Order: sequence, then structure tokens, then C-alpha cells
Amino acid sequence: PLKPKKKIAVIGNMADRVYEDWYSGKMPYFVSVLDALKRDYDGEILFCDSDDRINLYTEDGRPLILDESRILKAGRKGERPADFKMEDWGFGAVTLFNEDLHCWLQTVDDMPSDHQPDLDEIEAFRKNGGNGRLECSAEKLLSWFVSSLFNFIPSGNKNEYYIRSWNSTSVRCNGSEIIADGREDSSESSEIFIVKTVSDGIEKACASASECDEVLYICGNNPVINGKEEVDRPSLKMPERMSYILKKVHEKNKQIVLLVVSSYPYAMEEEAALCKSVLWCAHGLQEQGNGIAAVLCGQVSPSGHLTLSWYKDERQTASLDDYDVIGSRQTYRYFDGNVLFPFGYGLSYSDVSYTNGKISSDKIDSAGMEVSFDAENTGNVKAAFVPQLYIHEKNCRIEFAEKKLCGFEKIILHPGEKRRISFKVDYADFSVYDVELEEMIVQKGRAVLTVGNSCEDGQIIFEADVVPDHDEEKIKYRNFTRKVWAWNFNEAFSYILDERRGHDIPAVFSSEKKCSIVYRNVLFKKGCYEFRACISSSAACYLNIWRRGRDTKLLSRISLPNTGDVCAVPGKKRRRIWTEICSEIFFMEEVNDIVFEIEGDAGIHWFKFNERK
Repeated sequence: PLKPKKKIAVIGNMADRVYEDWYSGKMPYFVSVLDALKRDYDGEILFCDSDDRINLYTEDGRPLILDESRILKAGRKGERPADFKMEDWGFGAVTLFNEDLHCWLQTVDDMPSDHQPDLDEIEAFRKNGGNGRLECSAEKLLSWFVSSLFNFIPSGNKNEYYIRSWNSTSVRCNGSEIIADGREDSSESSEIFIVKTVSDGIEKACASASECDEVLYICGNNPVINGKEEVDRPSLKMPERMSYILKKVHEKNKQIVLLVVSSYPYAMEEEAALCKSVLWCAHGLQEQGNGIAAVLCGQVSPSGHLTLSWYKDERQTASLDDYDVIGSRQTYRYFDGNVLFPFGYGLSYSDVSYTNGKISSDKIDSAGMEVSFDAENTGNVKAAFVPQLYIHEKNCRIEFAEKKLCGFEKIILHPGEKRRISFKVDYADFSVYDVELEEMIVQKGRAVLTVGNSCEDGQIIFEADVVPDHDEEKIKYRNFTRKVWAWNFNEAFSYILDERRGHDIPAVFSSEKKCSIVYRNVLFKKGCYEFRACISSSAACYLNIWRRGRDTKLLSRISLPNTGDVCAVPGKKRRRIWTEICSEIFFMEEVNDIVFEIEGDAGIHWFKFNERK
């Protein structure tokens, strides 16, 4: 907790705000961290939000003002410009808040943001512009289309910028009117605006830090900016300005507590290393300030545990388009590297030990199993803990998750208190999907059961045999004369799983110039077959079909048609067009492994081999 009766600097523009999340519901009230600390902390608090205060001018020197209707206009030289607090959310996303009106500047367009335009309207809007006015009237940022977003693009000269509105339209000066006209153009023909900094937020933050004993830096994201439903943030990194503020403050004061209020994890190994402690909290909590202040002031011990892995570096993660968590080693279940904060991780002001573990059987069958152990608070304060049980299966035919959460319970223990905890392990917890049988099975293997405080904390480890639910000695052959989903492969290389829009089952795409997809133990009657498949392809792509049995043979090399793609929203993810293809007839016999080689930017959703007489 914070040291009592000290002078602390509370820094960051998340300190005095609580933001509703998209699914949090409307808060009847909220308590910010700053308000709660001012009430509960017994020392002195110095607050700085670290945001710049700015004025805007046209290129010819006219100040941008707000008229009586709160509309942004170009005033006469010598008039007092409107003051804005410039909130930098990272990755080019900026909001402008007027502290006198307690509102954000927004684009109010003649094409409303809640209207879904047709193609003709989009083309007319792109050609003629929308004549959207800029108005300081947004009382909150929570909206499906965040019309209060702006992007300031440096022109190359100091303090001179091009400005884009929330939908990337140019902000222009038309006489005294300031409009976002919707035209697509180059920066050379765009309007230049001059930004004058009235108050430097980072300088103020550093000055506050140098005066205080400790620093509480509160930062994070806005729930509807840089990451929400249908919007992916450009990077897992902490936004540039947020990280820079932390580093500059650290130069003035090394005693930093970092509080991250965010919708998601950050890859922030460098930033975390600068802080003596790190706390995380989600959005949408009306009692957010009271809860965090109680932890920071030592009134209660923290007890939260992470439901996501926090990676050290975004290079540890796979492509956003890759749905194959096993092949790409994604999530805590399959990732085999070192992360910053693992799944299930959480610290407390006390310590807990788990001892005297016992399992109810030396095998796991349809009756399941019970795992029990003692949990003891070995620290000096009352605290809540979350013991967790993870399972793994080794020596089995189909790969099982490296760790799979199987049970957890939140318990509150007084210092020295011990309690017996038990978890029930169901037989179905060990089920995996068999791509050959196309169903969930429990396979023969050796179970590993681990008890700890996170997926990487193994304080007690048990092992037991897993009894299979089927005859594993009987060889199962695959039937490819019916429709087979391409993702039911045994092995694949240089591929990704990505959606086929409108379908629950993803397709297999080449991630490089050539990918290979392997299907084993395919049984064919002796005879002639044709190959049919549903594919999506760009130009100059091929599908090679190989048979591997007693020998290796290229059965067919299919030149794939260019199916193209369609997307009504420029710059958004491609929406591929799909078609069915049919190959030449070829001869098959016996049991084979079938290998598909995809050359080029193409994907396959399903296929089948039709027997021909």
C-alpha cells in the first residue's frame, strides 16, 4: 500500500474519470480514484492529469473559437481562442475537451453516425463531402461511432498539422466555418492548422513528481477508442505518450505505483520494470475509486487474478487472423514462452501455502476424481486468495493443452488460518477433439494435476492414469467420400485458420507462398475419383493434391480461379468470395495420407472425393 502521511503525486487523465464500457450499463453515479483518495488517504495529494492545454489557429493566424451555439469557427485575429484539453489515446487518436463547457468537440454531420448508408450514399459522400460542422457538445465519448475522435497529422513544420475527423475526413476552413467535408484527398491539398501549447502536461507531471514522496500514475484506454467490438488496436504496446510520461516521471521520482485501467492487457515489460508495483482494473465500475483507494490505503488486501495472459512483447503473439490457437501456440493453454504476467496471476498483501494434497483415485474414469489440499494464510493480514487447479495430459495420441483451468475458488483467511479445499475433476475435463473421428473423445494417457496461484505456480502436483472412453487399439480410417471440413487436418505448415464470413467453421489459408495440409489414414476403395472443394483465391494460385502411401504421387495440380473479394468499407478487412471447383478424374486405392499444397493467396473451406463408375 501507499506509505501513510506522505505527499503523493497522482498523475494521469484516468485519475478523475470513470468510463462506462459498452456492456457495463449506465452508471447511476461513479466515484473516481482521485475523489476516493482525497477522502481516504491521510497524507497530501498533488494531482496532475498530464494532458496538454492547447489553442488552435488557421494557417493565416485566425484563432478557432466557439460561438454561442458551441460551434467551432475561425474568429478574427486578436480574439481569444477556445481552450481545449488535448487527450492523446495513442495511435493517432485524440479527443479535445473544453473544461468550461465540460464537453468534447465532435463532428456533427449531415450523414448521422447511426445511419447505415447504401453504396450510392457512400459514393456521393466521398465525392461531395458531408459538410460536417465541429461542435463542442459531446457530454460523453461512449458511442458506436466516436465522432469526438480526431487525428493530428504533422505537416513537417513545427506546430503545424493536418486534422482528420473520426471517419478520416479532412477538417477544413471554409470562410469562418470549420467543417469536416468528407472528401478524400492528399495532404498537399489539405488545410493546415497551427497548434499552440498553452500548458505542457508532461512538464507539469514531472514537476509534481519531483515534489512528492511517491507517485501514483493512472493510465489506460478509453473503452470505445483503440479497441472495441469491430475495432482492433494497432499494437499491444502501451501508447507512446503514456509510456513516455511514465519514463519522464521516473527520471524525477523512482517511487512509482502504476495503476492501469484498461479493456485489455498491454505488452509493457519495460514500463513495469520502472514501477515498484503494478495494479490493473477494468472499466465500467461505478465504485472503482472506492475499491482501488481501499487497496492503495491498505484497508483491504488485493485479491483479483488475471483472466488473460499479459505478454512481454507483441511478437510473442500470432496474427489476429489466425484462429488456430493450437498450431500458433496461443493463449495460456498452449503458449510455451515466458510472459510478463501469466493467466491466473494475482498478488496479495499476505502469503498463502498449499500443502497436504490428496487425490481420491490413481486413475480418472467416468466416475471422475476429487483433488483436496490445505490452504493456509502464512502472512500477517487477513486476505482473500484464489487457489486454482490446472490439468494436463501427457503420453497421449492427440495433443492436450499444456495447462487447462479445471477449478478455482475464492477464499478469505485470517493470519494463520488453515482450510481444507477440494475440487471435483470430471471425466469430460480430459476430452479433446479428434479430427479423424470428428468428435470429442477421452484418450489414454497420463494426467498431470497442478494446484497453485496461477497457471505457472505449481505448489502441488499429482499424476494419474486416464482411462480412454474408446478402443484405441482399433485403427480408425477416414472417409473422404463425404464432405470434410478442411480444418480437420492432422498436421499443417505455413497456414492460418480464418473465418469464412457467414459460417461457423473457419477455412484454411496459406500464410506464405506455399502451405501444406496433411490428412492421415484415408481409406479409398480401388477406383476412379473426382475432387470437389469450396475455395477462395487470388490470381495465379494453385492447389496440388498429393497421395502418400506405398509411394508418393502428385494426383492433380489445379489452377484455381481468381474469385476476388468484396468490401463495402474502404480500408477494412477483405470479404472473400467463395466458389466450388471440380478436378479431373484420377485413380485411388488402399490407405493413403492425402496432402494439399496451396500455392499463393488462397484458402479451402471443405472438400470431398466423389467415386466415379
